[in-house]
Amino acid sequence: MVLCARLRQWFTHFREQAGAQEKRGCVENIVALRLLCDMARRRKLTLFVTFIDFSQAYDRVPRHKLFYVLRRLGCGSAMLCALIAMYTVTESLVGTVVVLITLGVRQGSPIMFTFYHLG
Repeated sequence: MVLCARLRQWFTHFREQAGAQEKRGCVENIVALRLLCDMARRRKLTLFVTFIDFSQAYDRVPRHKLFYVLRRLGCGSAMLCALIAMYTVTESLVGTVVVLITLGVRQGSPIMFTFYHLG
């Protein structure tokens, strides 16, 4: 939680990216879409809308790319070392077999949304 809080102070999400952010939910996006549809209808314009669901998106974030981006954005070396250490050995139990995980961000971690947006 401490690393998450410090990373959030340092990194701000793009305002346009409303997904997976505290105090921002579906309602804001639904209202924006509704306003766009109403505006297009009044002006007799054609409006194309696309919804994209990235299947298992959190499972596919390349960790090396994530750490590269953090380094380029000026993340401090102590913070970066701590984050790399968290993700160096990640294991999951599948049935009775321990599987080494080398890709993706830890689901359920408070830092995962920030990591996903960076990756």
